[in-house]
Amino acid sequence: MKIFGNLAIISLLLMGCNAKKAKPIVIERPALIEIDTSYIAYSSRSQLNRTDYFLVKNSDNSIDSVNKFISHFVKNHGLDSIVHYDNYSMLFYKETGDLNEKNISKWPFKLRYKEFIHNENEFISEYLFSNGVLYHTDMAVHK
Repeated sequence: MKIFGNLAIISLLLMGCNAKKAKPIVIERPALIEIDTSYIAYSSRSQLNRTDYFLVKNSDNSIDSVNKFISHFVKNHGLDSIVHYDNYSMLFYKETGDLNEKNISKWPFKLRYKEFIHNENEFISEYLFSNGVLYHTDMAVHK
């Protein structure tokens, strides 16, 4: 009997170790959208810029698997509307107890970006587009 009990305990431990982590989920609606203009002196024109901040749930998987998931999200996100912007950025952050939609909404709108700056350790990746074309990505490697 004791052998069966020990085998049952070992089996449960192995199943727990092999349990898959939940897939990362990018919250479709950006937690924050910033739109601004900047003036370019050498060309005497203004640029229209947009930055979308996204939160990623279940991002406790390896950083490589999370970044692959985000890359897939970016490719399938319907980027048709970004051609209206000279520069468009998609920033992805790990959703945590401190960095989440509820806490972000407590801040005055003009200060919400600070919630992301204060939680820079939760940064996962950034995708930068210029005139609708991806020209730069930045991925966290510290997770």
